[in-house]
Amino acid sequence: MIRIVKYFVILLLYITATKSFAHIAGVTDTGIKVNSNNIDLIYTVPIDNINEFTELQKSQLVTTITQGFVVNNTTSDNINSDLCNGLLISKNSLDNIQSEQFHLRYKCTNPLENLSITYTLFISDYENHKNHVRLSIAGRSQSFTYSNLKTTHQLPIKKLIETWGVTLSGKQLITNNITENISNNKISFTDLLLQSKHYFLIGVEHILLGYDHVLFLIGLLLLPLSLRSIIIIATSFTLAHSITLTVSVYELLILPAPYVEALIALSIVYIAIENIRLLKRNNTLEMNEENTIISWQKRGVITFLFGLLHGFGFSYVLKEIGLGEHVLGSLLFFNLGVELGQLLIIAVCFPLLWYAFRKLWGRTLAISLSILIGLMGLFWLVERVYFLLV
Repeated sequence: MIRIVKYFVILLLYITATKSFAHIAGVTDTGIKVNSNNIDLIYTVPIDNINEFTELQKSQLVTTITQGFVVNNTTSDNINSDLCNGLLISKNSLDNIQSEQFHLRYKCTNPLENLSITYTLFISDYENHKNHVRLSIAGRSQSFTYSNLKTTHQLPIKKLIETWGVTLSGKQLITNNITENISNNKISFTDLLLQSKHYFLIGVEHILLGYDHVLFLIGLLLLPLSLRSIIIIATSFTLAHSITLTVSVYELLILPAPYVEALIALSIVYIAIENIRLLKRNNTLEMNEENTIISWQKRGVITFLFGLLHGFGFSYVLKEIGLGEHVLGSLLFFNLGVELGQLLIIAVCFPLLWYAFRKLWGRTLAISLSILIGLMGLFWLVERVYFLLV
């Protein structure tokens, strides 16, 4: 048991060494439509990412964004290479997702044969930066992601249209319809949702790397509750943070992030104190519904109320990384990813705690872990309140 506590202390020290307000490398979103002799490109970037530019880059923002995509058109014999010139068609502020959207058009001199589209923005500065792309060619679409592992996408346009037996459209995207789907609304609503599927992994990553959320969830498990009670409590947490995640993303209710972060830390302290109080008061720890030391109804209500706060915390992450053009799909997949991460934590912790509570040292272990979690929550609380005051 002492060894388990020691490992947990090491984990908390590692968490303490990291920033409590973890910076997440931005996720940007791009829609590309290949026309008969030019390429329409809609780039959506969070304002937080734009703020990472140097002052010189900010002063030449349109040029910076335009040059962030390098479009080359090469003939099939690889003799002539045509660097396509980019120009801004329009710029649109998306206040609901705190992003800027740039409609760019890259004009190529020669007929399109072999396109090479390279993305350079943020790639060298952020190891985990990703730019998710939806590409439309002659009414057909594909998706891919730019990252440190992939900065260039090759398109054998001439070969593709010959194979498909189609021709490239000469119809360009209209400026005042910049927010319409890049493939001109020819795909189904289901496909629109699936285009945001990469947010699923972002959700999983955030819950697993969001140490305050993880400690809160572990704190909920540090009582001898039955699996049925745990499932009900986890469902309560899910329902609560799903509500405020949606409300905050759609800006129906906005709370200042620093205050919410401080309250999230307070929720960890509260759960830890409640665990210690209940565990010290009850000497008999039975894993069944009749003898549970706290009713699932009471624990569920407490979890729901604190879950509302955690939902606002999730929403700030989504706003920071950007939601692209399809907010509903991004929100859905991000939430599903969070739920999977939550279930993974429960799947790992519950069997271990279920075993521990059947041993004489189980109660002592739960109290020790609750104290450590409470101290970590208190550290974050003091840090975040201090941040508010200075």
